Amino acid sequence: METIEKIQSNQQREEKEKKFEDSSELIEIKKILQSLKDKQLMNENPEAYKELSFEAYKKLTGFLMNNGLEFVTDVNDIYRKYGNNFSSPFITRREDPEKVMSLCEGESINLSFDPNVVGDRGDKYANCAIWPYGADAVGGIRNSFLEGRGMAGPIVTMMAVEHNQNNTSLERPQDSLKKVGTIERDAVRIVSGKIKKEDLKFIILRIQRNFFPQENLTEKEKNSDNKQIFRGFVFE
Repeated sequence: METIEKIQSNQQREEKEKKFEDSSELIEIKKILQSLKDKQLMNENPEAYKELSFEAYKKLTGFLMNNGLEFVTDVNDIYRKYGNNFSSPFITRREDPEKVMSLCEGESINLSFDPNVVGDRGDKYANCAIWPYGADAVGGIRNSFLEGRGMAGPIVTMMAVEHNQNNTSLERPQDSLKKVGTIERDAVRIVSGKIKKEDLKFIILRIQRNFFPQENLTEKEKNSDNKQIFRGFVFE
């Protein structure tokens, strides 16, 4: 016979699992994002793959807005809004779009260190940046975009979150290179712990121009030769 403690533990686990069960909308979006990660599909049917990317952008936009984020066409508006927040800079991190979408529905992102990378030494490696930082207006954000790995084909998501000291630890790398090529790395940091929805401040979506729906380009973008299109989503 099960003890009361075990029954309560099972109930709590079931409630937690139920709480973070993906909505039907999120399940559909994740299926599309998973397809975009399929390089074989891209090679075998590039036109269908491109249409899938168009669909992903439109569904992501609707999903994020339905979950309380404000849509921003010009990400410079975000940089101007938060660019002087030097007293409590945000943690910026490029993350798998699937995880970012789950975060917006309330499922936390748990950050730990890959044992295949750290080995037996237990070394921690830079996995985020802080922004704003220093004289470069978008330095930390640039670090996150360039040095992060999370993506779904042509779609990249970068999130900015507040440093919640109750859930996350933020450290400066001891032996990190200060510069790699032309990339300044003073803003890179080590974050571990748990990121929750309430910590989220904004998301920036970056999509390769060829995989972005042309009808959603701004007039300025139509007349530019930028190879990447950016859109922002602010969580208030």
